[in-house]
Amino acid sequence: MARIYLIFFLSGISGLIYEVVWLRMLTRVLGCTVYATSIILAAFMAGLAIGSYLIGKYGGKVKDQMRLYATLEAGIGISAMALTFLLNLLVPVYKAVYSMAGGQRLGLTIFQSITMFLIFLIPTILMGGTLPIISSYTRRCEKALAKRLGYLYGLNTFGAVAGVLAAGFYLIGSSGETRTLLIGALINLAVALTAFAIARNDDLSGGAARCAQEGASPASSSPSLPDHSVGVRKLVLAAYCLNGFIMMAYEVIWTRIFQIQVGTSIYAFSLMLAFYLLGIALGSVAGGRFANRINNPLAVFGISQLFISTYAVSGLYIFTVFSASFSWSEIIPANVLLMPQLIIVPITFISGFIFPVISRIYIKDEAGVSRVVGLLYSMNTLGCILGSLICGFALVGSLGTRNTILLLSALGAFAGVTVYFKASSGIRGLKMKIAIAGLLSGALILGAMSPDPFMTAVHERMKIFLRGPSDEATLLYHKEAARATTTVFSYKHGPLSKQLLINGVGMTKLCIETKLMAHLPILLARDPEDVLVICFGMGTALRSAWAHKTLKCDVVELVEEEYECFKYFHADGPRILADPRVRHFTDDGRNFLLMRDKKYDVITLDPSPPLYSAGSVNLYSKEFFELCRSRLKEEGIMCLWIPPDSATEVRMIMKTFYTVFPNTYVCGGPYYGGFFMLGFMSESRPDVSRLIRDEKEKDVVDDLNEWDTSDKPSMSRLLVLKPPELAKFVEGAPVITDDRPYTEFFLWRALFDKFYKYQLNAKSLVDWRDDRLKGPKK
Repeated sequence: MARIYLIFFLSGISGLIYEVVWLRMLTRVLGCTVYATSIILAAFMAGLAIGSYLIGKYGGKVKDQMRLYATLEAGIGISAMALTFLLNLLVPVYKAVYSMAGGQRLGLTIFQSITMFLIFLIPTILMGGTLPIISSYTRRCEKALAKRLGYLYGLNTFGAVAGVLAAGFYLIGSSGETRTLLIGALINLAVALTAFAIARNDDLSGGAARCAQEGASPASSSPSLPDHSVGVRKLVLAAYCLNGFIMMAYEVIWTRIFQIQVGTSIYAFSLMLAFYLLGIALGSVAGGRFANRINNPLAVFGISQLFISTYAVSGLYIFTVFSASFSWSEIIPANVLLMPQLIIVPITFISGFIFPVISRIYIKDEAGVSRVVGLLYSMNTLGCILGSLICGFALVGSLGTRNTILLLSALGAFAGVTVYFKASSGIRGLKMKIAIAGLLSGALILGAMSPDPFMTAVHERMKIFLRGPSDEATLLYHKEAARATTTVFSYKHGPLSKQLLINGVGMTKLCIETKLMAHLPILLARDPEDVLVICFGMGTALRSAWAHKTLKCDVVELVEEEYECFKYFHADGPRILADPRVRHFTDDGRNFLLMRDKKYDVITLDPSPPLYSAGSVNLYSKEFFELCRSRLKEEGIMCLWIPPDSATEVRMIMKTFYTVFPNTYVCGGPYYGGFFMLGFMSESRPDVSRLIRDEKEKDVVDDLNEWDTSDKPSMSRLLVLKPPELAKFVEGAPVITDDRPYTEFFLWRALFDKFYKYQLNAKSLVDWRDDRLKGPKK
């Protein structure tokens, strides 16, 4: 059993390594959208459900189960690597489908979802079959059913925790995606070889024959298994499916509300997922240890559901307390470590505890353990699929976070009371009546008085931005939607004091830099006709591009609600969006370019802050810049805005941009100190004096003077670095690629790189340039 526990622990590591890397890769292929991610996650889990049911049903009849398990593990490793290479070959197919769909993203998304579903079935069906097969095989080693199921499920989940932490904190950042996947495949192959060795020992010792004989003997059945009626077992199966629905829906909601507290760092997400899995692992082991001592497992299952429902509502209050203690100054805020322990772990612990307990209710005898474990696991996974899709697509957008949690709590409480009532043939005993009544009353009172987590957190964000009480600000817009929660508020200090929050993170401000993102490349281009703005934000860059009356403007933004907020920052926003010269799209910027062949004179880009924000690296990679270059005309210009940040991170982005655009000039932001990377398709030196044209174009002058008429920056004096100077500055910096997404995995540099804490801005870069012109220094 020690060897079996070890290999099943290692199998859990590889499974979560695959999931973390695949989801990253799929967001590049399908677009960094909630819809795409949810559909793919559902497809991933569907494979697990199908595999656990089918292989559990028929695999239990196989005499040599350990050899079957070894084959499954080897198949997982081989198919995982094959799937990874296949994903990159489908882009031409997607483009053809997109063209046939008339440029409609919906048709492409449906085709991609079906394709991904079919591709993912192979490795995930094999993954789903491992638990029922290993559970059936180990009956020869451990007669206590609940104990071994709890230990197997728990140790496999402990492995999943290790896989999440390894991939999210170290492997992808240090070795890249491909090598990380290879490590996962090598783990699977090592597990398969060990399993084959165990099977060979069985052959030599006759263990497989004895196992088959014991499995056919009634004496092998555990005497602790109670005999419940068919009706009770069906009720338990339905309740366990509902448990999967509720738990996955909670995970969707927790991810959303924690994002407003801990930001969009990959480390924050990895830690939260690790804590989620840790609770399940601890609960499964505890359930396996104590399940056989429980006299009435059906009643325990009902009470567990009631606890989950009540505690989930109390999590709204815990979150509110942490909203007032958040600090943006920490690399990994303390909230990331403490909040999940208080909100997530207790609930997932009970959910993990349920699995071995429910096995004692549903499984009638050991002979059919493989089939029944597969059925239980597949039904719970089916509930997870529905919870992910329904909560992500429908509940949050229509009910909001608070009301969705209350609805889920009510469903769980109903299931708990129903199961407990069935267990007791009516609620008997004064103490238990009081306990259940207290739980339900407590949940009802807590729910009625519970705060809205997003609104509470938004008011705390207002205090941070204002450095004072939130009553100094006016909330203009707040909407929870499937993709994100969008908030707009204004300060009472002045008309420019407005803030846009996406999931609680400040996106941009009304400043001259956002105007220059459009004006600089447009005025340097040779007779431009078409411009593309990627990342809409407050709409300032689009509005400045629109000021050039001869231009046609396209803009693409992932969060549709930002277009609705245009009017709060610019009164003429609705008129601009309605202009025939302007076309606005709701899509992922990278995939917008990938699916279209149109070429532009100017592409300007401002990725969502901060630099390490999860997903933003997809807009900083060499492959993305090459895609942008392929969508520029012969004399085209690309403009990338980089905010002032760590010198280490900024140099990597500049190096990557310079690798694709060797003729790059760097201009400094006049007020906030960031950088405009201006990449020219042609090798000729740009005529910087042409920037003076803005003095002759009234609309452009009016736009630039709109906010700072007394101190308008001279655009011709913004130049900081020319190509040769830039080449010297970025010398030695690594290039960011899809496979090596350095900026998203910043932790080790933040801890050990002495230059990481040095903030690079326009002034410090000018100082570096001037020092070099004076000669070498020590």
